[in-house]
Amino acid sequence: MANILAIDYGEKRVGIAIAKGGFTFPRPHLDRKSSSFWKDLIDLIKKEKVDKVIVGYPITLKGLHGRVATLVDEFVDTLKTQLPKDVEVILLDERFTSKIAKDMLLDMYGNKYSVDSLAALELLRGYLSSEGKD
Repeated sequence: MANILAIDYGEKRVGIAIAKGGFTFPRPHLDRKSSSFWKDLIDLIKKEKVDKVIVGYPITLKGLHGRVATLVDEFVDTLKTQLPKDVEVILLDERFTSKIAKDMLLDMYGNKYSVDSLAALELLRGYLSSEGKD
């Protein structure tokens, strides 16, 4: 089974969740403005032996590509230059993941993780479900 990392990209915080060994769990978010952001992210990907990175793609409710989607495109372009060549990057529609995280997952995990990482967890669960791996 592949090790998969999900990212809920934000301009301030980047939510992180991981699927590993048949389990999915949130990780503490990363501070996007930190000088060590890229190093921390790539180190995590290498440490967890990630095979795929799922990045939430913020399409508007009308199905349009907005300002934040452009920022995610730029983020993914940079991410691909930093990753080992065998790590696949997949964009996945993230509509409603933050809402679901706030409404449901926060009750399960309390304040230990940011809503950003819980949104990444919901993104990851959606991906695994679509692949028949839930």
